[in-house]
Amino acid sequence: MVAVGAAAGRPGAAAGVTGSGQAALELPRRPQSAPAPAALPRFDRRTLVVAGALFAVLMAVSPRYGFHRDELYFLDAARHLQGGYVDQPVLTPLLARVTLTLFGVSLPGLRLWPALAAFATVVVGTLTARELGGGRRAQLLAALGTATMPVVVAADHLDGPTASDMLAWAALALVVVRVGRTGDTRGWLAGGAVLGVGLTNKHSVGSFAVAVLVGLSRAAGAGSSSTADSSPAPCSPPPSSSRISASRHRTAGRPSR
Repeated sequence: MVAVGAAAGRPGAAAGVTGSGQAALELPRRPQSAPAPAALPRFDRRTLVVAGALFAVLMAVSPRYGFHRDELYFLDAARHLQGGYVDQPVLTPLLARVTLTLFGVSLPGLRLWPALAAFATVVVGTLTARELGGGRRAQLLAALGTATMPVVVAADHLDGPTASDMLAWAALALVVVRVGRTGDTRGWLAGGAVLGVGLTNKHSVGSFAVAVLVGLSRAAGAGSSSTADSSPAPCSPPPSSSRISASRHRTAGRPSR
């Protein structure tokens, strides 16, 4: 009773309480944190057996055929190692130089690098399927499909830039899929590292990076336009008190019919 009487005797205080309550209701809400990404399926270790089998087959058949003319060119470029060449960057001749240093003129030693690239390409394909939500069966199918692709088996049998180029494209795609799933933009640091190594092998991987940048810019533009379209239109201001008074005066002075 005392509280009610005090409130009734002080209308300004009651209005102040009401105003503070409205102000409290009008405070901006704290933005909710983004939902955590779903847990990834368990990695299927059988895919490592598939990748290892491909590596073993490529190394077993590596001395069965003679040097390809491109391999002879890379060996000669390795003997005259430079920072870059007219027709290609430096990575493939650099790996050939390592082969000459460790193994001499050796077919298995020269073709070790594309066989390792084939192994890594199968693993990257498996991880991409896992990032997309694939379980053990999907990962195993992805590994088998990658390991039996004719372009992988043929290109990774010979030493050249194609084997490393396929690996760079696959690894960059894995980074794009992972960043899209998690929303963690720190993954672009890994993408930049993959792109940098890929560009030392072939310049064509730069077109993939350009496509990713174009896609991201278009997605950002579409998101901003949809936000602008969904925002409510500003309300028209209420009529002023002078207009209301003038309207009432004209209505009061008009003769009734």
